[in-house]
Amino acid sequence: MRIVLVDDSMLVRGMVKTMLESLGGYDVVGEAATGKKGIEVVRQLKPDLLLMDINMPEMDGITATGILMKESPLPIVILTSEDVGSIGYMALNNGAVEVVPKPDIYQMNDPEFLENLKNILDHAVRFSSFRFQSHPTSPSAVTPMGISAAKPGRKIRIVVIGASTGGPSAVRIVLSGLPADFPVPILISQHIEEGFDGGYAEWLDESVSLKVRLAKDYDNLNAGSVLIAPATRHLLCSESSVMLDDGPRVDNQKPSVNKMFSSASKAFGAGVLGVLLTGMGRDGSLGCLDIVKGGGITLIQDEESSMIYGMPKAAVELQAASVVLPLDSIAAEIIRRVG
Repeated sequence: MRIVLVDDSMLVRGMVKTMLESLGGYDVVGEAATGKKGIEVVRQLKPDLLLMDINMPEMDGITATGILMKESPLPIVILTSEDVGSIGYMALNNGAVEVVPKPDIYQMNDPEFLENLKNILDHAVRFSSFRFQSHPTSPSAVTPMGISAAKPGRKIRIVVIGASTGGPSAVRIVLSGLPADFPVPILISQHIEEGFDGGYAEWLDESVSLKVRLAKDYDNLNAGSVLIAPATRHLLCSESSVMLDDGPRVDNQKPSVNKMFSSASKAFGAGVLGVLLTGMGRDGSLGCLDIVKGGGITLIQDEESSMIYGMPKAAVELQAASVVLPLDSIAAEIIRRVG
């Protein structure tokens, strides 16, 4: 894979280049210290992937992303520092595939971090090749799985959404399709790096018509409110409020989508609508099974529109998917089911 690195720090570029080339399969073919120069290098070299910082002289990474995606789209992954906050996510609005925390020296030698980064880069290229093509959506793309058909008199009382890699953009697309007067509360568990959760919530709040914020202990469940699990807590709920659980990771995840889904099923039974979006691993699949066993509904993102089809695939394999949908059909299906 041919990669261009854009970062105003020569030291960072050197460290990231060494890290990538040590993984094998990656060739850093060009570098730049500003967004403006990065655009020129991309135009000249036409790489498979661009890794870019946000804060740089002459032109920032957000602006550069917007320009490149208009004139010559390519997969762009943002490498940014935790203190950037919601600004990093603005690059997603301009077409970037994913936002990744800029690694420190310890992470560059951490096998788990390196494997995760490799998966993100590989899937960013694969997903972008799909995204840049034309894929019209039609009602026939909705695929009933026969697990939880609509029942007369069923009333959805809460929507719970789980996501991992590729999730920020996917969640924004779903929430953008929902009205400001949405009639039930929404809970979200997104696998995210510590320090990025506040910026994520702020970015969503600025991007959609619903009110979005990080959840706090004992927050009330109000119609139209969107509460996001902090990066270091599991998000659970009762019939009237949420709780933040500082227990151990579940299947190496915190927040755990499984714990949130199962908690909602226990509290609301057939009144739960669960949405499982793109992500690596299997988190959320067992929670989906709890939801459908309790009489609720699960909407699962399909393979073609998923950046990574790990979590959705696991739910389908467990026969825990009520309906499998392309990403851009999920909001309309939520509205239809909630009524």
